Amino acid sequence: MIGHPFGGLLVMAVALSPASALAYSTASAFREGCHETIVSGALLKHDAWPAGTPELPEGQRVRDLAEYLLDTYGIDGRSLDDTRRFVWMSLIVGVRDPDGEGYSVADLEHARAHRLDPRDETQHAHALRASVDDGPEGDANALEGVRQALRAELQAVARAYAHAPREQNESVFIYLDFYGRVSIPVWGPAFRLGRALHVLQDSFSHCIRSDEYELRRVVAVLNLVDPTFGDYDETRDGLPHSRSLDDCSQSEELQRAAMAATVDLLSLSAALRRGQASEEISSFFGRWLQLQPSCSRTNGFCGNERWVELATQDTAANPVSCQLTLAGRRRPPNGLWGWLLLAAAMARAPKFRARRRTWPRE
Repeated sequence: MIGHPFGGLLVMAVALSPASALAYSTASAFREGCHETIVSGALLKHDAWPAGTPELPEGQRVRDLAEYLLDTYGIDGRSLDDTRRFVWMSLIVGVRDPDGEGYSVADLEHARAHRLDPRDETQHAHALRASVDDGPEGDANALEGVRQALRAELQAVARAYAHAPREQNESVFIYLDFYGRVSIPVWGPAFRLGRALHVLQDSFSHCIRSDEYELRRVVAVLNLVDPTFGDYDETRDGLPHSRSLDDCSQSEELQRAAMAATVDLLSLSAALRRGQASEEISSFFGRWLQLQPSCSRTNGFCGNERWVELATQDTAANPVSCQLTLAGRRRPPNGLWGWLLLAAAMARAPKFRARRRTWPRE
């Protein structure tokens, strides 16, 4: 990494910032993970296992790693045989992957800069508005981007299933607390399903959902990049990203809905295995990723004030900021952090360039 006078300060800020600052949290030695809890519940409480049976890798290493992860997440895996432990582990590694990409959450370049990458596809893959999703059509455009991101992940699941069983395992990197970055074998279809589940589950932490439709429709898609980098207008850019919604312990109701959607998506695995899931995917989108139109501040987001109130309890205008105070002083001003993070994100996305907004500022 190229040296930078602010490098140490940024790394410290990232290490101190809440891991839930950018999505449903993933677990480490210091926190419980929402993604892992929801996936484990879908498998162990609802018996929603993916279709197919993997070939177990040879050796004891995978068994030991599965046992380590079960213990880390407090999961009672005594009822699971080695095959199901391997499937569970592959799903867990997959659902963690979009946030960490095999790196520590304290790694500035690969953790925060990736998720603050301003490109449209990166934001949509985390169920967030992109910078171009402006104005009255912003929520609809963002949600279409989310559907495209989820469809792409599901197509990757189908491609993984298409391999011969002995060729379905693949190697990926993960980061383990106190061990560092290690390469492990996973069952490809389950790993890819985990990545797809991450997109879906982020649509519960990064969107306002509708009580009228039992949390199955989206009212508004939240925005991370514009509040972070300082060029933010709620009327144009939508509601800001919320740390409150990222904390799944804040609402058992939202967590149950995310669990139901997770079980529903896992049920598509049989069709994905057959390579004939196009209609099933579209039907799934109709059940969970449709927009309730014409919802805004003026009508209380179609009567969903309680979710807006929860979301606005702790917004992430500065997602790497730490809530600690030092010598009576609050965190550094958002503008400084915005410029530093923009530089980090631009380093990860050298081809990104500013685009003219299609919806003018008032």
